Amino acid sequence: MLKLQKKDMLSIDIGTHTIKLVEGKVINDILSIKKAITVQTPEGSYFDGQVLNIDELQRLIKGTLVSNKIKVNNAIFTLESSTIVTRKINLPNVKETEMHEMIKFEIKETLPIDLEKYVVQYKFLEYFFEEGIQKCKILVSVLPKEIVDNYLMLTKTLKLKPIALDIHSNSNEKLFKSLFKMNENTKISNQTIVVLDMGYNTINLVILKKGIFEFNRIINAGGKNIDENISRLFNISISEAERKKYDIKDINNSSAELDSLRLYNIAKSSIDNWLDQITRMLKYYCSRTPGGTIENTIDAIYIHGGIANLGGIRRYLEASLDIPTFKIEDFSNIDTTKVENDIDLASYINAIGAIIRK
Repeated sequence: MLKLQKKDMLSIDIGTHTIKLVEGKVINDILSIKKAITVQTPEGSYFDGQVLNIDELQRLIKGTLVSNKIKVNNAIFTLESSTIVTRKINLPNVKETEMHEMIKFEIKETLPIDLEKYVVQYKFLEYFFEEGIQKCKILVSVLPKEIVDNYLMLTKTLKLKPIALDIHSNSNEKLFKSLFKMNENTKISNQTIVVLDMGYNTINLVILKKGIFEFNRIINAGGKNIDENISRLFNISISEAERKKYDIKDINNSSAELDSLRLYNIAKSSIDNWLDQITRMLKYYCSRTPGGTIENTIDAIYIHGGIANLGGIRRYLEASLDIPTFKIEDFSNIDTTKVENDIDLASYINAIGAIIRK
């Protein structure tokens, strides 16, 4: 069941290319969305989870809230960054005060970092018995304090109340774990799935097994690569290339006209580079079992983010990876009827999932 939120929440997902703002709340197991807005991120103000220009971001976000008549005070930010380290560890089930110290000890032993410069967050994934002792599987995330401090400063300058700083993989897990039905598929809760967040600068690969986080990796590639290649091929600006990218109707169409084929092939060359990295990660996950045998399998892939809208990319990924692949279209427990404009849910997954507090 979804946790009841008595008040509306404002969820903000800042990316290098765009900022997503979602206003909504959870009530009676339904995640009700009132507003969903996308604005362009000011150039040079944000990169890889790090707020670089607080004043510029504050002005843009504040102006967006005012112009869209959003008066919600409770703010949640969600982010992803290559500087965030996640680990799954198994520990004896002890009191929370003891658990925190045990987790810090484990992190010090396994990661070559100065913990004084990091913030440690953790969540319980599941409980189990081993040799008669109750243990728990814990997901630990370690974030640089500089990132956390800058987000707190941004929240303060916006005069918002900070509720949480979430990460995309956790937002995804909460959403997929709590959904009733997605794309009319009722089997997800029993499956091992890959969720691919296909962004502008990065692709975040998250694996969930029966709704529980298993694995994630960030690929430093994304829609920007396609734009740059199109820009070079057709000798046009990056902004023109970005618009031209969405002229692609179906990259699987081999009988298109010559100019279209050139466009399709340049897009596929970037996607093929992504696929090399995605394939390596999936092979690593599928072979990663205690006994060394290949027991992990992937049942399906679900894609979201801006590049998920590229013509034919779903079928291209499915054929290349030989795994059923779907673009996220709808959730049965997400109500968007109050949103004035039509929204592409696939573009707001991270911000929507962060509204769920568990």
